[in-house]
Amino acid sequence: MKVHFPRGLVFDLDNIPEDFESQIRQAFHDFTDRTNEAYTYQDKLLFIDRTVDLLHGKCDDGALVDEWLAGYAEHERKENSYFISKDDAFSWDSMVAMVDVGRKQQSLYGEYTEKGSHEDEKIMKLLVRAIKVVMDYEED
Repeated sequence: MKVHFPRGLVFDLDNIPEDFESQIRQAFHDFTDRTNEAYTYQDKLLFIDRTVDLLHGKCDDGALVDEWLAGYAEHERKENSYFISKDDAFSWDSMVAMVDVGRKQQSLYGEYTEKGSHEDEKIMKLLVRAIKVVMDYEED
């Protein structure tokens, strides 16, 4: 399984290179290259946020809403022989469910794959390694 990190880094989850930390460090260096030193911590957090987005396979927010609505409509049609209305799509329960999907996409701990906890565990361990590199980063 391939996992994506900022600055175009892609790693095979079953074959992480020995220089993983060096690649993350270089990617963060490039990410923060022209930023005023006073904003380094903001860049660190932005880089980590972007990493989490990529690990969750995040696309744009509109696409997430479309995907959720399509899944909801399909579920209702198959399970209940019911075609949802506009009111159903914008109901309180639907809005709560969509917010929940968004929160899960922003969580450091979570389900990154549909394959189960073994793959997710590998991804979380890799994420922790990347976070440590970024948080320990200091300009030479």
